[in-house]
Amino acid sequence: MKCVNCGETVKEGAKQCPNCGEPIKAKLKERQEKEELIKAYIGENYEKIEKKKFSFPAMFLGCFYLLYRRMYAYGILAFFVYLFINFSCVAGFGFLILIQIAISIFLGIKANELYLKEVNKKVDNIIKDNKDKSSAELKSICEDQGGRSFIPPVILALIIALGFGILVLFVNYIAKLDYYGFFDGIYERFYPEEYEEYEEEDEEDLDYDDESDNYDDIIYSNNYLYYELPKEYDIIDFEPDNYAEYERYEDESICSINTEIILNGRMDMDDYRDAQDINLSGIDFKLQTKKQTLREESYSESIYTTEYNNNTYIFTFTNRDETNNVCKEGKDRFFKTLKIQPDKVYIEDEDTEEDSEDVETEIDEEKREYRIPQGNN
Repeated sequence: MKCVNCGETVKEGAKQCPNCGEPIKAKLKERQEKEELIKAYIGENYEKIEKKKFSFPAMFLGCFYLLYRRMYAYGILAFFVYLFINFSCVAGFGFLILIQIAISIFLGIKANELYLKEVNKKVDNIIKDNKDKSSAELKSICEDQGGRSFIPPVILALIIALGFGILVLFVNYIAKLDYYGFFDGIYERFYPEEYEEYEEEDEEDLDYDDESDNYDDIIYSNNYLYYELPKEYDIIDFEPDNYAEYERYEDESICSINTEIILNGRMDMDDYRDAQDINLSGIDFKLQTKKQTLREESYSESIYTTEYNNNTYIFTFTNRDETNNVCKEGKDRFFKTLKIQPDKVYIEDEDTEEDSEDVETEIDEEKREYRIPQGNN
């Protein structure tokens, strides 16, 4: 038998420790009473917590388990550590996830030990603050203050859900501001030189002829395709050979026009069984009309598809505000000028239209010409 005070080996039947003089029976009784209080504080899982060296709930649930066991300080600390690591991973420091895994394993190893130490401190405080109470009363206090609690982890989960929802709304709001060009004005005001360089790089990416800057409208001619758009349309994306995306903003109305050429690609008629046959500008189209939803806003989308010379031409028109006529005007202008023919290149001057005989050499030497209005980039 060992002394509970100093750990010295004590003979059976000894009344006090030969090393520190501590009364053996009194100290043993005190320790047994405290152990009963610890059992009352922890509850029915006392033996599992005391004997098990590893806690899987602590490893997988982390801060939620610590709060569930009323270890509030440890739980809040673990939450903020996890939060910092996760935000850092999103910001590009993905290697920090290894630290989170290490922390989770550490909690699995140390959670029960930390919990028992925390319970010992709390039971000591209960005994200290209630010296006039009987053993039964102390036990009742431990039962009331100890055990488990679902409320803190549930509150934390609600806070996380609420915070995530606010973050999503905030990001959506920022994206919407950026969508309307809000930050371009701020960037241009505070960083004019950098903004000018950015604009120049963006213009270079569009790959258009500087001589075309004097034209008011957007003019496209390539791969047998020709069309015009009003200058109010902004060029969002542009691949000269096969793709272009334009948008127009006016009175919070958003119109978009996408043109796509699938070179050497034929239409799969099974995809157009429900499409409407329509002829515009002398061209037969398959028309599909769809309702789409973006950022909780509904809008209409019209897709016109046709084939020519083994190429498939797809034109998509989006109208975010059907009560505004600006989208219809852009669409009408597009189809009014639309031409798909192999033997002409359409480059409009003031009063001239050059046919294939006049520009045959030009077609061979240079197959495309783009006229992009200045400022639409």
